[in-house]
Amino acid sequence: MKDVLLEVKNASFSYKGGRIIFHDVNLSLHKGEIFTILGPNGAGKSTLLNSIVRLLKLNEGEILLNGKTITSMRERDIAKMIAYVSQSSMSTFDYSVREYIVMGRAAHIGIFGKPGKEDYAIADAIIEKMNIQHLSQKLYMQISGGERQQACVARALVQQPEIIIFDEPTSALDYGNQLKTLALIRELSEHGYGVIMTTHNPDHVILLGGTAGILDRGGRMKSGPAEEMLDETYLSELYRANLKLVYVDDVKRKACLAMRF
Repeated sequence: MKDVLLEVKNASFSYKGGRIIFHDVNLSLHKGEIFTILGPNGAGKSTLLNSIVRLLKLNEGEILLNGKTITSMRERDIAKMIAYVSQSSMSTFDYSVREYIVMGRAAHIGIFGKPGKEDYAIADAIIEKMNIQHLSQKLYMQISGGERQQACVARALVQQPEIIIFDEPTSALDYGNQLKTLALIRELSEHGYGVIMTTHNPDHVILLGGTAGILDRGGRMKSGPAEEMLDETYLSELYRANLKLVYVDDVKRKACLAMRF
């Protein structure tokens, strides 16, 4: 299919001797598409992402990148195609933000190589584009959670991938920075990146649109256009809460609201 970057086919995963985390999962990601994976804690969202980037091995099924099975690809080639922004990104050493960001060039440099002028030029261009020049010389370990999130995204961009995967990118952010992150994800899709993001929050799906996959407590996922996937009865069952989808005229969109306790 035209512009399909990623396909997950009949994917199942369980840890050795443990329960099945997810099973029979299918999804496809196109160029410029946002695919948001919604689900409660323990549903297997992060495990699915780790399988997509080959940090974990599926028990069954396959994952294709540009039509190639991921198991046949070198890690370096996968890294050129997919950038992964995990929930927590702590630096072992106290690098400056600029040095931390330029590490995203590793797949293009090689194991024993060092960043050159071109790599720093790419990093500096991304830093300027994201308007985070004020963070450039600060120590990564000493900046705020929201600022680290920006640095992680910049590092992913200097990787020059086709796909960027975000694992709950708003979990440690205040409300304002959550909205900025969602706006950035929308902008990335408009620039042609394929984006996969996990979240607990149905409002994120509403705000981003695109395609939504809902991973339930039994490890099953159904997906489709975001506006069709959000059903208040299903969401209430998924989160074991009394939820309502209400159109709010002042903001011209639906919102997911909880009833009083």
